[in-house]
Amino acid sequence: MSQAQPDESRTRDTILDAAEPLFANAGFEGTTTKTIGRAAGVNPALIYYYFDDKAGLYRACLERLIAEFARRGGEELCDVDPSEGVRRLVAVQVDHLSAHPNLVSLMVREMLDHQASHARTLITDVMGKTFRQFVELIAAGQRDGRFRPELDPAFAALSIIAQVVYFMIAQPAIRLLLEGTATPTHPDLSAAFGHHAATFALAALRAPLAVE
Repeated sequence: MSQAQPDESRTRDTILDAAEPLFANAGFEGTTTKTIGRAAGVNPALIYYYFDDKAGLYRACLERLIAEFARRGGEELCDVDPSEGVRRLVAVQVDHLSAHPNLVSLMVREMLDHQASHARTLITDVMGKTFRQFVELIAAGQRDGRFRPELDPAFAALSIIAQVVYFMIAQPAIRLLLEGTATPTHPDLSAAFGHHAATFALAALRAPLAVE
């Protein structure tokens, strides 16, 4: 039995790797188990063996991507200066979404098509834990006088996160808007925007007399 486990894990990952871009491009309803099996090079019946059904596979795709981001983000927010924590979380966002572009498409489709019903637990429990850490980090910065006390820390956290999310979602439009400027010549536009987003967020958060 122990000899079969590595092979089973590889098969499961192969199915996830094949399903992820298909769900991202065609959505849950537009992707069939037959198409996934063909892309993975496996019998579609294995989808039911490993994931129970197509919905289980879809949730597993979301979980794999969201859980990894939440883990990395949570680690960067532990025992860190509030200003540095903002920079670190934005950097993790940029790095993770750049490395896993399907996550953006998957989540946009999930919000529009299903009102987050498939991802509800992932958002409230998995992402929610990291989000609450981030809110508390901003509140800590307010308590020590470096961040504006009048800001709602939860809204501030959402505003910071939204910068990178929108940048990734709107890439085609953003590149068109930036034509004719020097910015598109930057070798890593996403990293450059991530640096800007963190600097922009900290400028908005900073109390008028606070010194970093």
